Amino acid sequence: MFLVRGFHGEKEKNSEPITETDSNGTFLNKAEQDLHEKPEWRDRDIQSLRDLILDERELNCRTDDAFLLRFLRARKFDINRAFQLLKNYYKIRLQNPQIYLNYRPSALTNVFAHNLQTILPDRDHFGRKIFISNLGKWTPELCSLDDYERGNTMCLEMAIEEEETQINGFVCILDMKGFTIHQATHCRPADLKRAVSLIQKCFPGRMKAIHIVNENIFFNMLFFIAKPFMSNKMRKRIHFHGNDMTSMHRHICVDILPHEFGGGKPPMDNSEFVRQMLAKDDEFYANMKYGYSVMS
Repeated sequence: MFLVRGFHGEKEKNSEPITETDSNGTFLNKAEQDLHEKPEWRDRDIQSLRDLILDERELNCRTDDAFLLRFLRARKFDINRAFQLLKNYYKIRLQNPQIYLNYRPSALTNVFAHNLQTILPDRDHFGRKIFISNLGKWTPELCSLDDYERGNTMCLEMAIEEEETQINGFVCILDMKGFTIHQATHCRPADLKRAVSLIQKCFPGRMKAIHIVNENIFFNMLFFIAKPFMSNKMRKRIHFHGNDMTSMHRHICVDILPHEFGGGKPPMDNSEFVRQMLAKDDEFYANMKYGYSVMS
């Protein structure tokens, strides 16, 4: 049996803690230092990406500055890599209609009611948003794995609207408490491959670390299957903590974490974040008209 306890994550590099008093200028300066984003070149680079999109005949794509900028930031202003990321972003939608048709929060209120995922309101000391996903609480009979993934991706889509998140990135906490063989049998290798591909190749966000807590032998089985799909960079960003929350506190400030993770906040409650997503329901719906008409 493959054991994950000996697998250690990578410490954050090239990042300085951000204080509460930092202004927008601070994280924009970070964009220049870490992402090669130069204000005097920004319009030029956005237009270069837009020109590539206009030559992609089968793709109907948003081309506003705000949308394109997140792809450039996710690939450190390498225009060709940003364009590939954008194409992947739309191709995974064409390839997985079961996830991306009727892709709006109002279509998933029954899933969000199970309190399986959220974005915490506070950022960590590096200015990153914290995404929590409770796979251990997932009940396949009440919520399909596709809908669970739909909920996860909607949370990330909502958070990536913020420029500060585009620049500083995300941290994920995956809680496996209560995960059983019954749940594991509902996770096919193709599902695991898609989830890994989404994070690595198809989403314009910078996943800086993944913290896995309360993992057990059934999770180890899934990780053994998923690991070959991961890049070395992604593997190095995964941290395993078991039920030792103080281990995770070395990476994420305890003050911003929910109670179940040994934090100073009340237990996780996604209701406020879901309310914010529902307020953007029309925007999610408007974005559904974009994408590939056929696979190029």
